[in-house]
Amino acid sequence: MKTPIFTALKKHTEKNSVSFHMPGHKNSNYIKKELIDFDLTEIDGLDNLHGPIDIIEKSQKNAARVYNTFKTYYLINGSTVGILSSILGLTNKGDKILIARNCHKSVYNAIIMNELEPIYIYPELVTEYGISGGLNSKDIEKTLIDNPDIKLAVITSPSYEGVVLDVKGISKITKNHKIPLIVDEAHGSHLRFNEYFPSSALEDGADVVIHSLHKTMPSLTQTALLHINNEVLDFSRIKLYLSMLQTSSPSYILMASMDYCIGLLDKEGYTLYNKFVEELKDFRDKLNYNLKNMVLIDDTIVDRYSIKAIDKSKIVLNLRNTQHTGQDIEVYLREEHNIQMELSNRDNTIGITTFSNSKEDLNKLYNGLMEIDNRLKKNKKSADILNTVILEKQLNPYEVNGKKVASTEFIYSNGYISAEFIIPYPPGIPLIVPGELISKELIEIVLEYKKLGISMIGTADKDLETIKVIKGA
Repeated sequence: MKTPIFTALKKHTEKNSVSFHMPGHKNSNYIKKELIDFDLTEIDGLDNLHGPIDIIEKSQKNAARVYNTFKTYYLINGSTVGILSSILGLTNKGDKILIARNCHKSVYNAIIMNELEPIYIYPELVTEYGISGGLNSKDIEKTLIDNPDIKLAVITSPSYEGVVLDVKGISKITKNHKIPLIVDEAHGSHLRFNEYFPSSALEDGADVVIHSLHKTMPSLTQTALLHINNEVLDFSRIKLYLSMLQTSSPSYILMASMDYCIGLLDKEGYTLYNKFVEELKDFRDKLNYNLKNMVLIDDTIVDRYSIKAIDKSKIVLNLRNTQHTGQDIEVYLREEHNIQMELSNRDNTIGITTFSNSKEDLNKLYNGLMEIDNRLKKNKKSADILNTVILEKQLNPYEVNGKKVASTEFIYSNGYISAEFIIPYPPGIPLIVPGELISKELIEIVLEYKKLGISMIGTADKDLETIKVIKGA
């Protein structure tokens, strides 16, 4: 019997590697092993996610209370369905919306689905580390003044690298312009549970907030929350789209996972985070003091580049001053120390820590990092930005549909209008969106990513030797 997925998963789990990647439960005891017995359906007494009146309604109300929000919905199709439903539910076909250009691909999918006109705000660039910074509030204000017909704003905070925006300041601006603010806080389910972390968008005035529980909490992959954080907001169409876009056969295993996670947070969340934060502080302090070549990205970037704060549960190690790449470090940790990081590129390697990581886990990571740091050779790299390039929009993404397209060699595609996405995955933030003009800078970035072996999706040609472009444009 051929079972490639099952076999690969079994082989991986037998390694017992230390996880500094998603999901947040880290295969710990916080996930109950009896969940497999809960693979049931909407029989008597088990309620219905699409019309909850009993146990699911009670559990969602529990989640709203724990997160101190007006209304919370369980998502079993991940944050993606929350983002899609929120944008579709708060816009009409053809509306203009303001979005941060470093938003997740699901935001762009919603734009295409509702034929929206995106007005982009680009994040500032942290040139010394090769990561995206925050959004300049003055740029947002000016954009809304110049485009008084914008109906909605969508931003991401924290970013994959843990960069937190001034959501409070941005929400004041959007409220002054009488438009809702959606915050993709997929990486921030944990923020409200300890003062060591930045404040959550729920506390800072966002109208709708989406959390990926599975990213930083003990909950199964695909579990997420959609919070309505404004009781005067008409969210009836958001609810409608949730019903349309989520499966009609929701998994009780996933719902039980969320229910158990919320119950745990309600009972022990602050206690668990207090213990974890003390261990995390010690871990970060030791790294900051002892690293000689790698750099742990820390508060030095706060209040610069429009960055309000950083989420220190993200371990972001920068390799700019060395001859090595973030991927070199990831491979070394995996092969020499049985440690798996979340994401790496040329300049950085990123690990996600949660309270499901033990003190022993952190010590293993510390020892592995110190061992390799002592081997590294200094050699300052160029300051080229490898994750962001400002591109010229020729068409709205939805306008590409129905256009005649042709394939052309990617390396010779400069000046063509792209008919496809190019999305490094993870994190799922498009380098180029359909309708944007391909530039030399973009080609250089993509070729560098290919050289590093970074996975990219969105193109018909999986090897990205060719790309589809608008014919005759």
